[in-house]
Amino acid sequence: MDPGGPARPNVARFDFVHDQRRGSIQVTCVVERDPGAIGTSGSAVGFPSCTASLEYEGRGYHSFFGWLQLVRSTDNKSGGRDFEPDPLGWFPDSTSPYAFFGLLPTLFDAPSRENRRRISWLANSFLATTPSYDEPELLSGQRKVIPTFGFSWGFDLDDNEVLTLRPILPLETRDWNERIRVLRRSYPTWSFPEVSRFE
Repeated sequence: MDPGGPARPNVARFDFVHDQRRGSIQVTCVVERDPGAIGTSGSAVGFPSCTASLEYEGRGYHSFFGWLQLVRSTDNKSGGRDFEPDPLGWFPDSTSPYAFFGLLPTLFDAPSRENRRRISWLANSFLATTPSYDEPELLSGQRKVIPTFGFSWGFDLDDNEVLTLRPILPLETRDWNERIRVLRRSYPTWSFPEVSRFE
């Protein structure tokens, strides 16, 4: 796949409110020309990378968040019918649903393929919080994941190896509720409640 010249990045900014404090998410998706600069291999040339960074009024423990990402791809186990969790490759044995967690964590992903075959790839990325263990609702020991916001991004690669970035779009609570089944199956020690609004 020839990465060609400079490609215009997809950029979006979303506002959210959590715990009566305002925040924003800046998302940038670009087609990678220099995979070494982002710490990945040559197979990422011409494929996208996505970065989502946070700003938030809360400080300290108030600013602990996590990112969950699920992917539906035509080359996944279901052949593109279902979403699957997309955890960090460094911790394949982790029982946590979070790909990134901490003080204002940044989401970063750079999908790539050795074989440049036709593919449709879509990610659902959710910003979420988990109450600390000292809260009464967690006395059972089951940690809860509460979604705060979500967005989708991805790409399509055609038979001529031409890659098209998908638009960055906000997700609705129904998108979260539709992903709960696979999250509960994949992470049985965690709780994923249905929601009527992002918190």
